[in-house]
Amino acid sequence: MTKEQARQKVTAAEHGCQEVDAAWEAAFKALTGDVSVNWYGVYSDPASVRAKFATARDRINEALQALERVQWPTDADYDGYDVID
Repeated sequence: MTKEQARQKVTAAEHGCQEVDAAWEAAFKALTGDVSVNWYGVYSDPASVRAKFATARDRINEALQALERVQWPTDADYDGYDVID
C-alpha cells in the first residue's frame, strides 16, 4: 500500500466517523428538551414524546449504517500514513 492509499483510507474512515458523530448528536438532541406532564405525572402530549423517540431511533439507525460503511484502517494503514512530509 502506498502512502497516498493509506492516507485515503484513514481520511475516509475519519469522514465516516464524522458522519456517525453527526447522527449521534442529532439523536441526543432529539431526546433533549422538556416533556410536558400534567399534575398526575402523565404526558400531556404523548405524540411529541413518540416523535422524539422516533427521530432519535432514525438518527441512531443512520449512525449504525454509517458505522457499517466505514472501512476501518489497519495498523499497517496507520504505519503508512506519514503525518509529516
